[in-house]
Amino acid sequence: MAEWNPGDQQYGDISGYEHQGDIDGYVGGVDIVGIARRAGITPAAAMQAVRQGRVPGLGPNQRVGMNTPDVARTQISPMPSATIPANSTTTLTWQPQRPFRLERLFLQSTGVNVDFVVEGLTVGADPQFVNDGAVPGTMFLSTAVGGHLRGNTANPGVTLSIVLRNLTGAPITVFGGIIGTSLTA
Repeated sequence: MAEWNPGDQQYGDISGYEHQGDIDGYVGGVDIVGIARRAGITPAAAMQAVRQGRVPGLGPNQRVGMNTPDVARTQISPMPSATIPANSTTTLTWQPQRPFRLERLFLQSTGVNVDFVVEGLTVGADPQFVNDGAVPGTMFLSTAVGGHLRGNTANPGVTLSIVLRNLTGAPITVFGGIIGTSLTA
């Protein structure tokens, strides 16, 4: 089995998942200290056991920490629809139920033309725009070219949010979704 090196892990990034034997790559310092305390051994001895594929105090079918997802799939995260009053702004929020990385955003409105702008897109506390400003809704139509993104990964409990502004003098309804990579166990 390869040596486990926490510096090699890409915590929170789907592409950083690494599986090594019966111990997943997400075993960290806190896990090692917890293993050592439960087993009554030093953290160094617990780390050595993890490197050898043994976890003191756990049975053969038990794992350290959470059950780490290991199958990547392209999936859809529908966003809630909203009716935005004339000349106003609305923020839509929702939470994926598994780790999910934003890769393509699709939006549509009930108006005749694209009559809204996107003022912000956020994963948790991390803005997905590199600076303040609004972008036209046309960037996210299904017919848009080059609309691929590589956003942050939203883990369960992390909120996705999008800020939309209606540019018209009448209410519009906006709806859409995100296509991205999700991880399942």
